[in-house]
Parts: sequence; C-alpha cells; structure tokens
Amino acid sequence: MKPTILSKTINRLSCGRLKFGWWSSAFQSAAAPVIIGGCGRSGTTLMRAMLNAHPNLHIGPETGILCGSLNMDNLAGATGLAVADVRMHHHRASCLGDFVERVMAQAQAQAGKPRWGEKSPSNVVNLARIFQFFPQARFIHMIRDGRDVACSLRTHPKYQWVDGRRLETGIINPWEKCIVRWVSDTNAGLSWRYDPRYIEVRYEDLVQEPERIIRQVLSFIDEPWDSSVLNYHETHDERGRDGANPGVNLPVYSSARSRWMQELPAQARALFTPQARQLLIHLGYAVDDSWVGDALADDASTSSTNQLCLQS
Repeated sequence: MKPTILSKTINRLSCGRLKFGWWSSAFQSAAAPVIIGGCGRSGTTLMRAMLNAHPNLHIGPETGILCGSLNMDNLAGATGLAVADVRMHHHRASCLGDFVERVMAQAQAQAGKPRWGEKSPSNVVNLARIFQFFPQARFIHMIRDGRDVACSLRTHPKYQWVDGRRLETGIINPWEKCIVRWVSDTNAGLSWRYDPRYIEVRYEDLVQEPERIIRQVLSFIDEPWDSSVLNYHETHDERGRDGANPGVNLPVYSSARSRWMQELPAQARALFTPQARQLLIHLGYAVDDSWVGDALADDASTSSTNQLCLQS
C-alpha cells in the first residue's frame, strides 16, 4: 500500500487520533504560497505586513504551522479561524502538508484573497520540508546585520499580552545565544540561495528604499505592483494584530539600522565567534574585524571563558 493511502486509511480508522506518516513527503500541493523566513528580528514581520496589504495576498501573523506547530488555540488566533475548524482540519488531514493547506486555504478564503502565505522566522530552517510539500512555493529570506539582530534578540520578546494589556517582559537573553542563532539561521537560508524559488532581501535595503525592494519581491512572486503595500500600516487588518511587534503598525522607518554602534558593548562584541565575524564580512556588513576594537585582545587576556567562546 502506498504511504499516502496508508496514512489516510489509518487516520480515518482511528478517527483522526493516529497520524501515521505525519511528516511524510509524499504529499505535494499545487499551491504556490509565499513563504517568509529568516533569523528573528531581521524584518520578517515588516515584509509580511507589507505583502499582506496586497489585494492578492493573505499572510497573517506568525503561526509556526509549517514547522509543525500544533497549538490549536494559537493557530486559531493567528489565522482568524475558529478553534473547532482548526481541530477539524487536523482531524481530517493525512499529514502536516495536508493540514497546512487545509488551514491556510480556509484562512485565505475567509480573507477573500486568491493566494496565501506564511511568515515564521523558523521557516528558514525548514525549507527542505516546505518545498517537499509545496514545490511551487516562493521563499523570501530576510537578512539583517547580525550585530543589530543580536541587539534586538537580546530583549525579545519585549512585550506580552496579559488580561488584554500589553506589558513589557523585561527579558534579557544571553548574547551568545543571540549570536549563535543569527549565524545558524542565516546560514541555513544561504544554503538555498541558488534555488530559483528563493530570494534574499536585506532589511537595510527594505527600510531605505521600500518601493524599489517590494517591486522586486512582487516581480519574484509573480504579483502585480500595488501601492497599498506601502500603506500597510493604515489597513484595518494590521491594527492590533501583532502585539509582540508594535512597529508593524507604523510606517517604514530606518532608525533601527546600525543600532549596534550604540547598544553592543565591548564584551558582547568579543563574543562574536570567528564564524560570526566571517559571516558579517561575507554578507558585506563588515570589511574586517576592526569594528570589534580592542575587545578581542582585552577579553582574551582577562577571561578564559570568553576565550573559549571565540574559539568555538
């Protein structure tokens, strides 16, 4: 018996409780969704908001569904569907790809738009599976200066909703964790850069020349130009939809560029491994290691712990 048939049979006989072959690559959709990913704090939310303002595209808040998220309440909240509908789609789906298509197709229809998309930063590390399920998909890899990313990840998520109020979290993440994530996620995306279904967009370019960059993106995903993408912050769909990223409700601004110059302390600069520093050079964000200053030499002579970090 073929894997797809066996999966559907077991799913039906178990009333949806058993999901044999849930991660199976046998499922393939004819849909051509627009997928956005990249290291967190690299502009994925801004790209999503802009494209979602296009009359042909429905790309709601982050779901994580393509990476296997099965929190029904969260999926319902992000897609605007009833929890019962999300559970029904999970009950009937034969595999993850089938589940994604069912949920997103309903969300797309509910929004009255002909094409769906999904934005989750972690999509960048799951491209092989995404392209297996959706071979006609188009992927937009958001890239940002790793020093700015580290500064932003340091306090992310900055806000959370409690009893209907947006409160600051006070989170302080380790610098090492932020740096390692940027290197890992960015390299995962770069490994696909020669695939015709993949495009790279620099956050810095997007906020500096939004119209030029979005025109290139729309051409890549085969959608016509529409000026509404530049007025994304004025649409009813965006107001209040993304509490963890309040900047999405503002016009494009470039003040977050090069924030590392003021916010990245010497001890944090010293924690950028040789791999991280080389990636900055490879991407054109640095020409050499001079931006680190004396932090490397000072830290190497005073801290064996940081010395180990630099050699990792």
